[in-house]
Order: sequence, then structure tokens, then C-alpha cells
Amino acid sequence: MTLKANGKRIDCGAIAHLFSQGERHADKVAFALPRYYAGWDLSGCTFALTGENAEGKQAQQVLEKAVSEDTVTVQWEVTGAFTVTPGVLKLSLRAFTTADAAEASGSETDSDTWQEDGTLVLEYQLTDIEILPAVSAVTGPATVTLTAQTLNQLAAKLEQALAELDARAAALKLTGFENRLTTLEGRIQPVTQAEYNALTPGADTLYLIVEEVEA
Repeated sequence: MTLKANGKRIDCGAIAHLFSQGERHADKVAFALPRYYAGWDLSGCTFALTGENAEGKQAQQVLEKAVSEDTVTVQWEVTGAFTVTPGVLKLSLRAFTTADAAEASGSETDSDTWQEDGTLVLEYQLTDIEILPAVSAVTGPATVTLTAQTLNQLAAKLEQALAELDARAAALKLTGFENRLTTLEGRIQPVTQAEYNALTPGADTLYLIVEEVEA
């Protein structure tokens, strides 16, 4: 995973949710930085990454670097010191140079910017990332067992409810059919052809034409 700097800004969106609590040495993140910035040749600088977690505790790491014609690439091997606490992790990447190097380059040194064993050249602005809580820290074995038991009980109750629902549906269909049959029987009226021809048919009556049988 390589993140490129845009001036002094580095967007960490690609790794914003990449790390989980307790992970160590699982991922390496490279930062590709312009070799030259405001007259400084950063190839001679030492790069240090600082992370401040949700509890306000800091972790630091000096990063390995590789220099090309116009790029300095530094690599962060994510250690457990950065992932020990879940929550927001504020990152800061700084480039340092020694006082001798600063004088040789003609740059002024300021005691207020003196950091570590050298002079702070610049600090990159990195967007925050989040350390996700580890599953083991949220759900223990007892919780998993209880969840499984609960699911089994719910499944059994669901099967019982479905069986009762099927039985009720069958009963409702049968009762409905019987009701319709009783209603229909009350509307049947047997008549002869002559009687049918003489009457005005009702909309709710079923006329059954029968033949008269002479004795």
C-alpha cells in the first residue's frame, strides 16, 4: 500500500479502516514524498512517524527510506504500539535533519523547532485513521455460546409458530368453503321451464330447472 503526498498533505483514506486492535507487523504502508520541498533536498533527512491514540498515548517509529531521482519513499511497518487501543489514531510524519546539514544547506536553525537529534524540516499533514476493535475484545467464548443457544431456541419457536400458522390457514380455508356452500344452498331454487320463463330472475338466486314427471 503506497500513499502519495500532495505537497505537505497525505490522504490516509485508503487505510482509514485497515487496522484492527492488537495487529502487529501485518501491514506495511509506504509514503511517497517529493524529494525536494522549498529548496530542501529531503534525501538526507530522517523520517519519524508518530501516532496518538484515543487515550492520548503516543507511539513513534523511525521509518526506513529509499531515495530516487525525484522521490523519497519511507515505509511504515505497523507495530502493535500503534494498534494497542481502538478508536481514532492521529498520525504525524516529520522530516528531521542534523544541525550540520542545515548549516551546510544555508538554512537557518531555530531552537523552537529542534526535535529529537536534529532540526525539524517539515511536518506532513495526515488525515486520521481508525483502529477497529478486535472481535476477541468484544465477544468472548461465553457470549458466543449464549448466542448459539438463543438462536436454537428462536429457531424452534419459529418452526412451532409456522406449523400453527399452517394449521390455522388450512382450517380457515375449510371453514370458508363450508360457509360458501351453505350460502349457495340457500340460494338454489328449483323451477320448471314454464315457471322460469314467467318470472324475473333474481341476481342472487341460482335457478335449477327441473322437468315435471307425470304420474
